[in-house]
Amino acid sequence: MAETLIIGTSSSGKTVLVRQLRHLTTAHKKKQKKNVNSVISFETKPTVGVELDDIYLTKNCPHTLREVGAPMAPMWSAFYKGCNCVLFLVDSSNHSMLPEAAVELWHTLSSKNIRNKPILILGTKIDCPSLLSQEDIHEYLRVMELQENHSAIVDIMSVNLIDENDCMKVLEWLRKTMQ
Repeated sequence: MAETLIIGTSSSGKTVLVRQLRHLTTAHKKKQKKNVNSVISFETKPTVGVELDDIYLTKNCPHTLREVGAPMAPMWSAFYKGCNCVLFLVDSSNHSMLPEAAVELWHTLSSKNIRNKPILILGTKIDCPSLLSQEDIHEYLRVMELQENHSAIVDIMSVNLIDENDCMKVLEWLRKTMQ
């Protein structure tokens, strides 16, 4: 079974992303059966440990989402070896968290257990008024340098995690990457 590691700074939206991906993959099945819409909650509390959730990227492609809370950043490396790809979330509206995000992202990508694994950097909360520009985020995280030095795919995407269309783009990235 394939696994995606979901990590990132505090309050960047990891739990909401997992809920949306689960909703998008199960909503499709429900619509096929009964045309039923389910409602997801966007109220969350910080993830202190590790949360596992299974979804199906395609009919016969089970996939595990492993969300590891920001307080466990010193232990993220314990989960690198078992994953197939990484989703790294950054709160685009929280200017003070960007230095921490840059350090954690570069630390993550320096691990030999991540070297050949695709990573998607998600700038979240793009609906907030204090949003950093895409260019500022790229520059601060040194995305061009990451893309040049990482041996696998490094993509970046800005998303509003409450918007199903934005989360569908993340789901499509996972499907394409896991092929």
